[in-house]
Amino acid sequence: MDRATDSDVLQWSRLSRRNRARVDEADSEIQDYADLRADAFRAYPDIVYLGELERVAFDWTEADGQAHLPGL
Repeated sequence: MDRATDSDVLQWSRLSRRNRARVDEADSEIQDYADLRADAFRAYPDIVYLGELERVAFDWTEADGQAHLPGL
């Protein structure tokens, strides 16, 4: 950064702020997911593993998991 100009520093700051907002949004999504699964584990006390919980409580199927993969 020895040769950074004022506009370089300003752009760096803006990029950093935008990246932070993306990280915060992603973390919020992770927390929402974890909260829903924790609630579901309490609602289905006989289920031990997440895979089974996803299938039973959230109607997840293998097709759901492959739908976002390119070429499938």
